[in-house]
Amino acid sequence: MKCALLGAWSWWTAIAQVLASNNHEAWLRSIKESDVKNIMQYRENKEYLPWAKLKDWVFCSLNLEEVVNNTEIIVLSLPSHALRSGLDQLKKYYNNQTIVLATKWWRSNHFLPLSTLVEEFLWKDISLVVLSWSSHAEEVVRWVPTGVVLASKDLQQAEKIKTLLQNDWFRCVISEDVVWVQLSWWLKNVLALACWLSDGLWFGVNTKALVITEGIKEIKCIGEQLWIELKSIFSYAGIGDIYVTCSSTLSRNWKAGNALAQGYTKQEIISWKVTNMVCEGLYIIDIFEEYIKTKQMNLPLIETLIGIINGNKDTRKEFENFIKNI
Repeated sequence: MKCALLGAWSWWTAIAQVLASNNHEAWLRSIKESDVKNIMQYRENKEYLPWAKLKDWVFCSLNLEEVVNNTEIIVLSLPSHALRSGLDQLKKYYNNQTIVLATKWWRSNHFLPLSTLVEEFLWKDISLVVLSWSSHAEEVVRWVPTGVVLASKDLQQAEKIKTLLQNDWFRCVISEDVVWVQLSWWLKNVLALACWLSDGLWFGVNTKALVITEGIKEIKCIGEQLWIELKSIFSYAGIGDIYVTCSSTLSRNWKAGNALAQGYTKQEIISWKVTNMVCEGLYIIDIFEEYIKTKQMNLPLIETLIGIINGNKDTRKEFENFIKNI
């Protein structure tokens, strides 16, 4: 089967590798001629995963029509800021294919999941499956055993995507909780930022365990506000993703948290001068600040992060006050 993937980053390549491993044609669409040359000629994504050799069934093209034509599924793994323009371009060539949304973000202006943006641009009753993972692309392309969640209101479509993706080392579970799967990514990034901030301040593993425990309580609190079932938290998209992001130095939040502990400001970090990558937790904290103004919730960890990141308060003092007041 021919599958289209629209994106430009490491997971864009990793999903293509999974599909190709299952004997499907994975057509990547890029806007960079260098990507096309590197993938088609050298069989690698030099920018993100230069050491991973891609299978022969992975293709790359600048031509959106060529990539999308005669496909049954389209994977959207675009950066969040490019999703709107990507959907606008896709409309011309879209022909009722199943959409797999692998872009992780949240619509801050409406406090809605990104899946609603896809539905607005294409149409409401679109066949849509949300892909969420508790893993790093660097390990997926090396065939390290990995678990992901496929969330959809249409379980038949979710089963279809599971058949395409699942193999001995890439395991898929199905969920109907489309909102939680997207929200969990949002929440765990903030928790990861707090964990790596704690490490950067040279607190120990005990403190990190404390932060994770308190953070999960706050995630549960927010989930209850949105009528999310507790069982959804105990999934690859919940506890699994929290563990991966809070324990691995491959996480982008690792650099951001340590930079905050060293006294760098939010502006300095997001300018790429410090981390050389997008640190989602720093952007998401703005959404949290607006959201909790409208709710009566006790969220001391999140409020501490807001004070440090947006209020330029003393990092160690604020963090120690958080611990004392638990």
